[in-house]
Amino acid sequence: FCFFHHLSMQEFEKFNIAKSTIYAIVYFFFIPVNHFILNIFVFGWPASYISSLVNNYIVGFCAIIVGATCTAYLEKIKFEVKADLWVRQHVTSKIMNEFDDLHSGSTFYTTVLVLSISGILSYGLFFMFNIPTSKSEKKVQ
Repeated sequence: FCFFHHLSMQEFEKFNIAKSTIYAIVYFFFIPVNHFILNIFVFGWPASYISSLVNNYIVGFCAIIVGATCTAYLEKIKFEVKADLWVRQHVTSKIMNEFDDLHSGSTFYTTVLVLSISGILSYGLFFMFNIPTSKSEKKVQ
């Protein structure tokens, strides 16, 4: 997700599309991917994958709303500039020179913060939706 989000930011900013809109579009297309990965590595395969996926789109939409709102707010308060200034004041110049080459003009700090917030929210909500509440809802082992 991070790679495609970063790539999308670089490509679609040329068209003057808001960063929060880019985040929402990319995240929307990654809902099935995230659901698949969480079911394989965390929760186990559900008895009805499609039904589980549809139920988990609610989680994805919540994450989109929170992530897009956070992205818009952080952009409005110029968080990227403030975070970059703070890092430059507290990190040696050699490290920052290498970092500048990799991340010039990017939204690195905003992306990390937004993905952390939406990731924690999504994990909690996925947990609520994917834990069986009765014996009849148990996952296929």
